[in-house]
Amino acid sequence: MEKEIAWFKENLNKSHIHGRNILAKLQISSILFTTQKKQLQKVIEKYKEWNNNNEILTEYSDDAINQRVKWLNDYKNEIKNVDFSAQSKFHSTVPEEFLYYLARRLKKYN
Repeated sequence: MEKEIAWFKENLNKSHIHGRNILAKLQISSILFTTQKKQLQKVIEKYKEWNNNNEILTEYSDDAINQRVKWLNDYKNEIKNVDFSAQSKFHSTVPEEFLYYLARRLKKYN
């Protein structure tokens, strides 16, 4: 888990709200149930893919927006059955981070 924690610390900023939520879970992984730990490993793999795709896409066009929406839906489908409490705000942080990916380049194109 230390390798994963290091990756998240190195690659996230304060706007990566969902990623920071995952990092928080990694940091308390010793108290998670075995099933949650397994789910967390899957989430990490899928999150890294989603994050990487969004980080390398720099254009702002209808096609780029459509691609981001596709990636969002793919990611949400992959993690929809992950069982963390509503209190942890795990699922609700996904659209928050998506909005960051979507809007951060707007300033450059206006």
